[in-house]
Amino acid sequence: MILDITARKAMEDRLRRSEARFQIAVRQAGISVWEYDIPARRLYSSVSTQGHGEACPVVEQVPQSLIDSGYVHPSGVKEFQGMHEALHRGSPPPAVWCRSAPPGGYRWERIHYTTLFDDRRRPVWAVAIVEDVSDQKYAERRCMQEEQLREMLSVDVLISGKVNLTKNQVEELWGHRSFPAAFQKVQDCDGLFQLMGEYLANAEESKRYRALFRRQALLAKYRAGDRGIWGSTGA
Repeated sequence: MILDITARKAMEDRLRRSEARFQIAVRQAGISVWEYDIPARRLYSSVSTQGHGEACPVVEQVPQSLIDSGYVHPSGVKEFQGMHEALHRGSPPPAVWCRSAPPGGYRWERIHYTTLFDDRRRPVWAVAIVEDVSDQKYAERRCMQEEQLREMLSVDVLISGKVNLTKNQVEELWGHRSFPAAFQKVQDCDGLFQLMGEYLANAEESKRYRALFRRQALLAKYRAGDRGIWGSTGA
């Protein structure tokens, strides 16, 4: 007996291409996919979870087994447990920012579950999108640290800023408290240095400042490898 399986083979080919597209899209987007059997507390990793899923495609006794294995950083255990408790209650689970420990050290992941219910509205299955957000979290941390440093340096300082000496351009100015409106209008280094000198009441300090804070003088010191400015005169 001979059967024509052309249609079946075409369908299988379409299915394989669809699965391949899904895998490529997921990997390029930097995400993983979990499927969670809620009554059984069993987790299936459809796509590699930062390397962890390849080694353990099926995980039993979730979430406790993941916590016990050290996959979840201690600081995120409470939120990780709360997310799964919400799943079992049938409540909308919150998205959780979690530090996980795949091979190579802790990474930040954002885990977002969508719950599926049976015809009696009981939670039976959930699908999670797991996104590696480490770069974003570390960028936020660096930004916060820079802001804290800026605040610390600005205490009792009239004004701080960033200038481009080569272009004679003021790029940014900031202050711990409101600084005079005149500073908000200045755009070039020469004008900024002149304006700052006007706020020095001591004649000797003003003379020393004007000798140091000239654009060409600062450029010359920089090119000579001298990074000290005010304290380097010995005055």
